[in-house]
Amino acid sequence: INFNFEFATLGLTSGNHTLYIRTKDSESKWSLSESRSFTILPSIVAAEYFYDTDPGIGNGIPINGISISDSINYNFEFPTSGLTSGNHILYIRTKDSERKWSISEPRNITIRPSILAAEYFFDTDPGIGSGFPLTNFSRSDSINTNISIPTSSLSDGNHTLYIRTLDNDRKWSLSEPRTITVLPSIVAAEYFYDTDPGQGNGIEITNVSLNNDSININYLFPTSSLSVGQHNLYIRTKDSKGLWSIAEPRKFNLQADSAIIVRAFIEGYYSGNRQMNAVLDPANQPNICDPVTIGLASAANPSTSIFEQTTFLMTDGTATINVPPSTSGNSFYIYIKGRNLVETWSKNPVLISSNTFYNFSSATGF
Repeated sequence: INFNFEFATLGLTSGNHTLYIRTKDSESKWSLSESRSFTILPSIVAAEYFYDTDPGIGNGIPINGISISDSINYNFEFPTSGLTSGNHILYIRTKDSERKWSISEPRNITIRPSILAAEYFFDTDPGIGSGFPLTNFSRSDSINTNISIPTSSLSDGNHTLYIRTLDNDRKWSLSEPRTITVLPSIVAAEYFYDTDPGQGNGIEITNVSLNNDSININYLFPTSSLSVGQHNLYIRTKDSKGLWSIAEPRKFNLQADSAIIVRAFIEGYYSGNRQMNAVLDPANQPNICDPVTIGLASAANPSTSIFEQTTFLMTDGTATINVPPSTSGNSFYIYIKGRNLVETWSKNPVLISSNTFYNFSSATGF
């Protein structure tokens, strides 16, 4: 027979023993006993460690949580808070079930000093301990920090930033250099359309945050002076050295506003034959009756006003406003109001085109 079998040794003492095996055949005859020598090792029941100097057997720092066996493989984090910086020796030994201690097993370790403080300076060393302190970092044998270092005191151009640290042995590290570039701050911005009027002669851009090396502009540029069609918008900036940037172009297409013409008559000013009296300034403006406001309201939610514009109601009952191109092709309620008339709305939403006419004076208009 050839077999693999695990023999129980629970009742055996530690030390050397002999295992015997014999067999019986079908004729009830037994074979000679086959012998195998083996050793029962004592179980490890305790372990301890110490650094550098042996405090005596059983006086080390106990290692807890080990499994009782004839050997141990242990992953343990040994505290080093009481050790000075530098090289040390960690010793580990074990005690077996026969109360015998093993030889101490050594391991060389190095304790690095902890960083207590850090400082920085630019370009010229002010002397150890005289730099600008760095704060808010964790004390360890190394630091990895993300910090914003002010550069407001530096001139524009290339500079060198130096950082060094102080350890708990009161020793300063070498200064670690980093090359940086300070860009000039933007102090002004201007824009123009199509033709350059010359540096400093554009239209000033106001209400933007300056004194940075870049700006992000969210600005409403007026286009009332431009004709319908393609145009170029140019923007440029001036830095703290008085130098202007290259003008940055953006192409855009200016679309014509849609016109809405309404007809309405104010009863108190009506003179007959589809005419009203000139009320506002009869001598100088004989064709103007009175100012009115015309607006568009959402077809889905009439309480929401989309657009309003104040204009003049002429003596023939007409008034004209220009509405954004985005309203073209959409339907809105049209309303008219003024100081001398009751606010009046269209009966239904009206489809807006490039030129829309609506008659409030007809019987079906409101």
